[in-house]
Amino acid sequence: MIRRLLALLVVSSVATAAALVSPNFSLKSGDPIAPHSITVKARDLALVCPGGSFISRASAKVGSFTQSGNASVFTHQTSMAGISSSATLFGATPQALEGSDSTFPASKSVVVSSSDPQGLADQGSAQLTATQIQFNQEADISGLAATDCQRPGSDIWLVGGDTRTGRESLLVLSNPTGVDATVELQLLASNGFVNVPGLSGISVPKHKAIIVPINGLAPKLDTFSVHVLARGGSVAAWIQQKTVRGLRAAGFDLIAPASGASTQLVIPGLLIRGTATVDELSRTSTNYFDVVNTLRISNSGSKDAHVLAQITGANSKTFGTVIQTTVAANTTADLEITGVTDGDYSIFIKSDQPVRAGAKLNRSNKTAKPETDFTWLPSVAPVAGSRFIAVPSQGISKLSIANPGKIAAHLTVRGATSSSSFVLQPGSLTSVKVTGGGIMLNSDLAVAATLVIDVGSSIASVPMVEYRNIGGQISVVVR
Repeated sequence: MIRRLLALLVVSSVATAAALVSPNFSLKSGDPIAPHSITVKARDLALVCPGGSFISRASAKVGSFTQSGNASVFTHQTSMAGISSSATLFGATPQALEGSDSTFPASKSVVVSSSDPQGLADQGSAQLTATQIQFNQEADISGLAATDCQRPGSDIWLVGGDTRTGRESLLVLSNPTGVDATVELQLLASNGFVNVPGLSGISVPKHKAIIVPINGLAPKLDTFSVHVLARGGSVAAWIQQKTVRGLRAAGFDLIAPASGASTQLVIPGLLIRGTATVDELSRTSTNYFDVVNTLRISNSGSKDAHVLAQITGANSKTFGTVIQTTVAANTTADLEITGVTDGDYSIFIKSDQPVRAGAKLNRSNKTAKPETDFTWLPSVAPVAGSRFIAVPSQGISKLSIANPGKIAAHLTVRGATSSSSFVLQPGSLTSVKVTGGGIMLNSDLAVAATLVIDVGSSIASVPMVEYRNIGGQISVVVR
């Protein structure tokens, strides 16, 4: 009995000691795996230009459009070693662009691209920017049109256009990618979204440009904006707008995308000329009813927008005006800009709901051909820092700059042969005459700018937009 008790004590002691000194193992199911950081290079920057103007020939099939003449494309690109730039007309072979500035004709849509295999440059207009301009004097289309060449996207808003009698709006869709795109359109008019057939399932083949005639979808529509949604390949989009008064062509334009919806917008470039001629033409014929400068506001939100638009002059001799209105939810509204004399203006917009905006600027000269022309000025996103724009060599160009901020901005405008620096007070604007070639605008604060071009009293505009693809660091978890 005593032996059994001693053996039990020994076993208990050993078990207790083992419990005290044994290691503690803890197993967890699904322990996190440390992510790996990978540097992703941004896609090469490529911009699309629409090329020659689109017209419907009498001999062509109804609804069929051909491109007429050559647009002139002006580019500014970095000359940094290791980076190459090229231009490719749809259906043609690439052509190298040499030096920092290039000019070439484009009968069709063209892709201007910059290849940066090593990721040497920060993407943006310092690496590549392009502008297209075309002056037409044909029987059925006459005037000056210009636009920036776009980075293709999948969600685009165009604020402008008119499909009343003698007014034609063509939606230009260019697909530079290697994948077919399917596009859905929304037309937002003064009484809401337009419900008509033909707005969905629009095919834009790869490396092709197509025309969607808005007149055929919604005739006699004076006020609207166009929303472009693309699936598959990305597209670039413009509205080609032209006017014919009786039997005479009376202006055309390429309407560029507006900046994103916001409660604060700015439209630079309202350089008003020829108001006396406009008054005289309006008295002589009712056919000039549309030569009034107009602000267009598009509200695609679910709430009414209460809008205040301040049209501000550049100096004490150019008194502006104020427009207050309510733009109902899911509508587009036109507001006439009246009571302002010749001079340089910008439009500063405040709204309690996000809206988009554009402004139609008319130009009239009885001795010119055409005697009236126009351009649609889109709202432009303010940007700080350095950016570039390619300025055409034709005509007279002015860079219109507006400061929507609350602090004075310090600016420098520099070209190949000239440079000027100045201070732009908050809520004010200035216009700087610039010559052909790459022009740099540097600002310590965010400002908005638009290039306004005058050729023989015809007018066109190019918004100053900073395009870039996004690269950088991403985290990847491998399981």
